[in-house]
Amino acid sequence: MPTLAEILRVKAWLVLRRNATRDYLDLVALADRIGDTDAARVLRGLDEYYDDQQGDGGRRIATQLAKQLAAPAPYDLSEVDLQHYRKLRPRWCDWQESRAPVARSAWQCSRVSGSPCDIARSTTTRQLR
Repeated sequence: MPTLAEILRVKAWLVLRRNATRDYLDLVALADRIGDTDAARVLRGLDEYYDDQQGDGGRRIATQLAKQLAAPAPYDLSEVDLQHYRKLRPRWCDWQESRAPVARSAWQCSRVSGSPCDIARSTTTRQLR
């Protein structure tokens, strides 16, 4: 049975690879359940779990995740009707309302000491104001 931290890491990976609305919502709901600080620590540790994965110029997984969470743009957002999404809790049925917790996840990630996610800090700070 996977732990919540393991599920959060998998969802983070899916945000990066699949970039689907459901993955963003699942990630932010899990982060909400775990708590911002603990979720940020789990997400910050993605580079250790996916050590063999590097982007252009040696960019790491946690940095790319923070960037995507800071400015979420799921590929299927225009096709998804969150009001009728299967088993979605009412608090996540409005994408505009859901964007703030997604951005908060990136912002929390950037606040953890030593985080590679600093690149997202300025973007998410503006969005949260």
